[in-house]
Amino acid sequence: MSEYQYEQQEPQTEVYTNGAEVEIQKEWRWVSRLPGYGGEYSQQINDMAQDYQQAVNLEIEAWRIRNGQEPGADGTLDISAQDQAQAQSLRAQAHELRVESVGKAGAIAQSIKSRWNEQQIGLARAGDKQIVRAQPYSRDMNRDIQR
Repeated sequence: MSEYQYEQQEPQTEVYTNGAEVEIQKEWRWVSRLPGYGGEYSQQINDMAQDYQQAVNLEIEAWRIRNGQEPGADGTLDISAQDQAQAQSLRAQAHELRVESVGKAGAIAQSIKSRWNEQQIGLARAGDKQIVRAQPYSRDMNRDIQR
């Protein structure tokens, strides 16, 4: 690819999306419904979600470098052995961050289990689902109410 063609490419960004981070935060939203919860796990959950998101971003960057969609170590879109090594290094960093975030999630879960019993945790996790499962009034119930 010539320099002119490279200049025509749109610039790439380091952050590709925050979808994984948002999904993890949604998955842990139930913690706020625990009785007596005061927000003490919020920062830990956010940190864990950010680590996981960073791992995803590193994997995407590695993939883009390996496929010539993002400049590699030599600053071009040409794929070289140096780019392959850089991509491998990024993938290794991503793996470490994933392992770290899973460890953090486990520590948070253990801490929560030590403070609340299974029933309280189950009710907090079911939170929104209980509302959805509520049975609508049947016609027969409605007739009894009107009498």
